[in-house]
Amino acid sequence: MRMLLLMSLMVSTATATPVSFTHQGRYLDGAGVPINGDFTVTFTLWDSAVDGSSVHSETETLPVSGGYLAHLLGSAGDLDHSEIPTTGLWIQVEIGGTNLGRQPVGMVPLAAVAASSLADDCAPGWVDIGPTCVQDTDSAGRTYGDAISYCYAQSARVCDQQDHVVICKESASLGLSYANQQWYWTGDRHWERYESGVTYPAHAVARRYGAGDNGCFDNYTGAGSNMKVSWDYGNKLYPVFCCRDQ
Repeated sequence: MRMLLLMSLMVSTATATPVSFTHQGRYLDGAGVPINGDFTVTFTLWDSAVDGSSVHSETETLPVSGGYLAHLLGSAGDLDHSEIPTTGLWIQVEIGGTNLGRQPVGMVPLAAVAASSLADDCAPGWVDIGPTCVQDTDSAGRTYGDAISYCYAQSARVCDQQDHVVICKESASLGLSYANQQWYWTGDRHWERYESGVTYPAHAVARRYGAGDNGCFDNYTGAGSNMKVSWDYGNKLYPVFCCRDQ
């Protein structure tokens, strides 16, 4: 098995004690074919590319569709900023019993343990929504895998539900386009759909209902919902927001 692409980004701030860690990647078997199914995956964080010490490890059973895997490490609140070394961080992924080696983390949150050299301003073409920079809507329809690749190429991640709340609520003042009745990919989690006894891999999507500005997850169930979160197959085409954490 080999890894085709990898994005691993810290999403903490200097004032937060627990940190979270977004990992998105694509995995192929020995013949170069994307893997599919549920796999036992172990993520280990190291303070060195070779040897060194392990600073965190967690094991999950995760669905992989078309070779694409996404997971939020530290979501249980058991990864503290005091564990993050100031000299760099590497992630090791073991999937289905195969150790794929270590890769450097794209954005280590050194601000959590030392003075940060990261600029507060977002790069040109990106919109500042606080701790995160958002690229205005990529309106081209993309599959979930292509959405990951699109954001990865810009050293960013697929925006999650928390980001979508801010984007939706503040779209007018931020100058962002958040269309009514449009589904958008989110990078939160993978879902599974059961239909006629068959399990289908699916991915999280979000859609805004109604043009009013008093919605956006304030009410997302039943009639008159302002925003809905659902699932869809990975081969559907939807636009994507990319988020780059400051």
